[in-house]
Amino acid sequence: MKSNILLSILIFTHLIFTQLLFGQKKPFTLESQFELEYPNDAVISPNGKFAAYTVRKAEIEKARWNTQLYLLDVESKTTKQLTNNLSSISNPKWMNESKSILFLSNREYFDSSANEVKKGAKQLWSIPIDGGEASILIALKNEIDEYTISPNGRMIAVISETELSEAEMKDKLKKEKSKNDEIVFPRQNPKKDVWLFNLISKQSKKIASLDPGASNFKFSSKSDKLIYQTNYSGEYNDDQKHDVWI
Repeated sequence: MKSNILLSILIFTHLIFTQLLFGQKKPFTLESQFELEYPNDAVISPNGKFAAYTVRKAEIEKARWNTQLYLLDVESKTTKQLTNNLSSISNPKWMNESKSILFLSNREYFDSSANEVKKGAKQLWSIPIDGGEASILIALKNEIDEYTISPNGRMIAVISETELSEAEMKDKLKKEKSKNDEIVFPRQNPKKDVWLFNLISKQSKKIASLDPGASNFKFSSKSDKLIYQTNYSGEYNDDQKHDVWI
């Protein structure tokens, strides 16, 4: 954890000094502050040769932020941008062989099973570091909240909100159409489904349906168990009530 924080500080310092040294000399304004690029989510490759990180840039005309993936060669100190898309990326993680990086993004993709282009929900993507486009790795009906890679490199666990039944979906659409915005207390947050994706067979299966507060999943060292924390409700005000489960 400390190494990732230190790496983020070093990358941030490098970017700031590069912009100050080689940028045009002009008064530092509010717009100048928005033009600064902020690195985050620094992760070192398993072989120690590279560091992947995200950079957040302001798109002032569109009144939004855009976050993309970058790669730092530790030995040569050179950097390159790996992703360039209208949709932001988040949560980058290295595959065990240090040749590709996974990330979450709501960019559009072609769903061959439905024979249509989809977008809007965060799915899991993979991109090689030696060149090439990102490709969809795992797509669920509901967006992926988080994911974790097993230490043996054979499995990925992904966590998503439980899919609504046909009746629940009809009821939701009916309320949205009638603009029924009633607030129910205590609010019932969606439960969490845990899916296991086998990187060798390319098959996935749902292995558990858990309470709404389940989060921060990690594999055990032997890749045979999942450890997670939960506050049971998924409510922000219950964040100090976490328990750990295996």
